[in-house]
Amino acid sequence: YLNMAAVEEGRPLLGAAPIHKKKEKMGRKIFVSSLGLAVFGALCYGAGTQRMMPTTLDATTLDFDVDSGYGQPPSIRSGFYSGIITTVEPHRTSTFSLISPVGSTFVWSIAAESPESAGASQTFDSTAFARQADTDKVEAGAAAEPTFDAEGAVTLDSTGTVATHDFKSVAGKRFLVTAYCASTGEKATKVVHGKYVRREIRSLSDADRELYLDAIRVLYSTDTKTGVSLYGEQFKGHDWYSFSHIGPLTLNSRWHNSPSFFPAHAAFQSAFEVSMQLVHPSTCLCYWDFLYDSETYAYNATSGSGGWAASEVWSSEWFGPMPFTPDGSYETTTISNTEKALTGRWSDVFVPRNASTATGANGEVGVCHNSYGFARNPYNNNPSKHATRDFSICGLKTTDMDLPGCKELLGCFRADTFNAFHASTEFVLHESFHTKLGGAWECGYNLRHLQHTMVSTDMPDAAAIVAQLAMTLMDLWRQAFYFQEIKTPEACLLSEDFSSCQAYCADLESSLAAVEGFDETTVVGNWHGDDFGSLNADKWDLLFRTKVLPFLSSEKTPALDPNTKLGVNPDTGRYYFTQVGMGDEATTLELVKASVVGVCRPGKISEFMDPMSSASDPIFMPLHAMFERVWQYMRVSKNLESTWSGHGNDDDDSSVNGTASLHFNPVGWELDDPQAPFTEVYGTARLPVGSTFTNRELVALFEPARTEMPYVFDETSFRVCTE
Repeated sequence: YLNMAAVEEGRPLLGAAPIHKKKEKMGRKIFVSSLGLAVFGALCYGAGTQRMMPTTLDATTLDFDVDSGYGQPPSIRSGFYSGIITTVEPHRTSTFSLISPVGSTFVWSIAAESPESAGASQTFDSTAFARQADTDKVEAGAAAEPTFDAEGAVTLDSTGTVATHDFKSVAGKRFLVTAYCASTGEKATKVVHGKYVRREIRSLSDADRELYLDAIRVLYSTDTKTGVSLYGEQFKGHDWYSFSHIGPLTLNSRWHNSPSFFPAHAAFQSAFEVSMQLVHPSTCLCYWDFLYDSETYAYNATSGSGGWAASEVWSSEWFGPMPFTPDGSYETTTISNTEKALTGRWSDVFVPRNASTATGANGEVGVCHNSYGFARNPYNNNPSKHATRDFSICGLKTTDMDLPGCKELLGCFRADTFNAFHASTEFVLHESFHTKLGGAWECGYNLRHLQHTMVSTDMPDAAAIVAQLAMTLMDLWRQAFYFQEIKTPEACLLSEDFSSCQAYCADLESSLAAVEGFDETTVVGNWHGDDFGSLNADKWDLLFRTKVLPFLSSEKTPALDPNTKLGVNPDTGRYYFTQVGMGDEATTLELVKASVVGVCRPGKISEFMDPMSSASDPIFMPLHAMFERVWQYMRVSKNLESTWSGHGNDDDDSSVNGTASLHFNPVGWELDDPQAPFTEVYGTARLPVGSTFTNRELVALFEPARTEMPYVFDETSFRVCTE
């Protein structure tokens, strides 16, 4: 028998010429229509090893089932992926079972797609990239009608009505599987597509889930240099993902706040998946369907228990452990791990350091880092060498807050332009996950105590404002730093305590100087203490105007929309919260204090709470794979064009805290911008070598039904939201 692995990988077959080289005399080829339906008149085998076509032209045509362990995915059965009728999964045993055969002895064979049909090139020529001008639709080239190499066909060991085969390197390739019974003339032929199947993590078998989690663990505990020596040149470790995703020190990154969010994160996930498969070849980047958690694990306000944190996703065997009381409730005060470091299988996940000398996505030397040198934003002087996480924000629990769910998803589905779809997905469906799952602690103001005070005094509206403030702090810290309202020490030794390196508001005297009767001795220098001294309501209001209000907007902080949630009291000239009303000045003052101190004294922020550094947390990839699944649904079911315009670029080199550019509209936002660091996707390199794909090209390469795509999603129906 011929070596099937050689057929799959394009290697020589028993001394024959490599199949990717053109033979002087081409062997038989089997032609399959572009519809990708079951193929008739296919290659069959008679007795012995002689190849021949069946002599009975009106022979009975059979069908057979194909199962790689989970059955055919619902997305394939429903026809979601056009032209893909049947899949076989790499590095899994595929079973072929004939349906109602008469004969009992069959010869099974597998023919690989001919190189002329499949295309042997592993490069992407940007000059040949197709663009349909009238609709501005991007294409990676139409799928060729497949022909299969009869000369290289392989006979399987099985001779009954059931056959098995272990496919290896077959992702993104097509094969023709044939069964023929010489005595009855029965035959069955089927084109199968090699595809990894990205499944929801709960649907995996225990063994497959363990391989999946272990592959992620290896990637997050292995640096790139070490991983290359162990697993091969394509391996990328946690340092590559952390440094590349956080990028340079700029206000906006090239893959956030723009529709580039979708192709760029899909490319990150593809690199991650390739590295996973170098560790465990049968696994792939499965996703976390948070819709199930949002709709299933309801928080019980009466008992204070339950909520999404009770999900198995956060168990010690999966992405936890997190500290739970016996009834499943979460209590911040029970944590003995004050560092908030991940534990369990993730205890050896470290945040990359020496970021000032690391190579960024664009090849720049030095990426964004904090005063301790870790790959965190400068306003986040979390000194832990470990990846950290806490389900609270400045003391306020997030486990009793709802996760985004079906309501937010359906808002995405109503979008009729890609810009609108992006805004609904990134800002409404996606963004709050970072805050709720990541957390921050040791902040300047304990929001939990404030909220409890509001609740105990029967002020639910004020308590709601506290929660809204918690959800906006991440964006406020980021903006306040980049617009120089927050400063940090240039460098801190690991031996230095966090309190001496904590970010702080600068130049308070100048902010307060306009207040009549201001005593400059009240606040001296930059604030590091527990209070601002004896500030009256006017002084707090002025600090609110200068340190908080400029960074509130209906788009970025809708929970504290200044147009609807704030007003000015005509009698005092001071701001008040509309949910509280003008008359309750005492409550307004407490909320203003919480806002100012919350912004002016950032706590220790987890990696995941800050979207820029979030790739340092192992939950990053399973969560973001879900957003690619939503994108695929919109592309196929809603026929939404993945094109956009209007984000533009700028060359603003304004200095931020002496080192960074603001870059309101960075290169990477527009459709035709190059998207570093992606010079290859799934082994396909862009030409010229070393150049980076544009967003438009990435959109085409991730076309869901493209033959060369190495994966499909198991389901695209979002049944949780329709049942």
